[in-house]
Amino acid sequence: MAKPKNCLTVEGGMVCVWSDGIGQFVDHGELLTLMRGSRSLQVVGQRFRGSRRNILEVLMHFGFDFDQLLRAQFAEGLPDAQLMKIHGVGARWVSHKRRELGFSPGAGRPAAAIRDDEVLEACARAPSHAAAARLLQIDRKTFKKRLDQVRARESVATGTCAQEG
Repeated sequence: MAKPKNCLTVEGGMVCVWSDGIGQFVDHGELLTLMRGSRSLQVVGQRFRGSRRNILEVLMHFGFDFDQLLRAQFAEGLPDAQLMKIHGVGARWVSHKRRELGFSPGAGRPAAAIRDDEVLEACARAPSHAAAARLLQIDRKTFKKRLDQVRARESVATGTCAQEG
């Protein structure tokens, strides 16, 4: 069976790091030390080239519980955006792991916490709703929903019809 171009394999107590079809043996302690020190899947992936799944399987083989590390990081209150950067993964992966490990949805910056004046200011400063959403660091659809809510509240307060948009 052919090996992927870049991967890790376990050979006894050693890790064989395959890069461009050439294998190099490294003591598994180096892998574990780097993972414990950096607490970052991305940092480990830069040194030990392989897929996320491949790296996690090798770590698990040598007794490293990555889920335990994630539990600790979730318990520390790290926001999803920071975990995405630390581990080099997407929002969906972090969200899935959060649910899988029994943690409530990530404490990012919920749209409800954004004040009405912030929504209106972002709308005035940005050339589009997408740009305004980026200013507030929220999803474009969430921004549109919040803007519609703000405009509806303004129209009720002033007795006018809400702007369509």
